[in-house]
Order: sequence, then C-alpha cells, then structure tokens
Amino acid sequence: MARLSRQELKKDELAIRLATIEEFCLANRRRLLQTSAIAVLVAAIGLGGLLLVRARQNHANRDLAAALMTLHAPLAGTPQAASSNSPHFNTDHERADAARKQFHGVAQRYSWIAPGKMARYYTSLCDRTLGNFGEAETELKALAGQRDLELASLAKMALAALYEEK
Repeated sequence: MARLSRQELKKDELAIRLATIEEFCLANRRRLLQTSAIAVLVAAIGLGGLLLVRARQNHANRDLAAALMTLHAPLAGTPQAASSNSPHFNTDHERADAARKQFHGVAQRYSWIAPGKMARYYTSLCDRTLGNFGEAETELKALAGQRDLELASLAKMALAALYEEK
C-alpha cells in the first residue's frame, strides 16, 4: 500500500476545483449574467410559442368538431332528429352545404396544422356531396400528394370513390 505524505493528505481536490470555478465566475461575471439572461429569454419565447400553438390547436380541434357535428346532424323526419336537441336539416344537400362552410372556415384559419388539413379533406367530401366534382377532385388530388400519409390515403380513397361515382 502506498503511503501518502503529510502535504498530499492536506490537499483537497474538491476544494481546489471549487476555488478555480469561483475564480472563473468572478472573472467572467458579466458574460455569465448576459448569457444567462439570453438563455432565459430564449426559453420564455419558446415556451410562449409552444403555448400559443397549443391554444391554436385546441381552437382548431373545437371548430373541426363543430363542423363534424353539422356534417353528421340528423335529417328532419328521422327518429334521431326527433330525439336530439342538435340542429337538423331538411335535406342532405342543406346539411352538406352548412358543413362545407364550416369546414372551409377551419381550413382557411388553420391551414398549417392537422385539423386545418383534415378540414380541407372534409370540404372536398362536402363538395362531392353537393355535386361540385371538379373542385372536389382538384382538392383531393392536392391532398393525395401530402406528406401526411394518413391524410394522403384518405384522399386517395375519396378520389377513387369520386371517380367511381362519376
């Protein structure tokens, strides 16, 4: 076993390192404060941006849900219309027209997030129901080329149904 001298026993590596760090901090105090302030500012901006995006997504989801409720509202004269307090429509054409307006609004306001893209898909489905085959086909072709594979698959299926219907 190696023997340590008295001087080696009195050296405290942790104390030496802490003293070195303290010297560094005192010498560079201003830079450290500036860097810390910038880091806090960047974190605050990032958190604010994240909260803003989440709030927009919540609004978009709420609006998309309302449009879906309109699309699936019962027609007058059906048992579902008599038993529910939700709005009902006289014809499928009226229902599709009302839903299309809502979906189009969601697609315009939130085009950069998923609910807005999904609203574009439902807008084209409403166009198909209303007989606007050209508009529906154009929109579905654009959606079929999206990077979102689920949305692209839905668009391709709707496009196939549209071609079959024509």
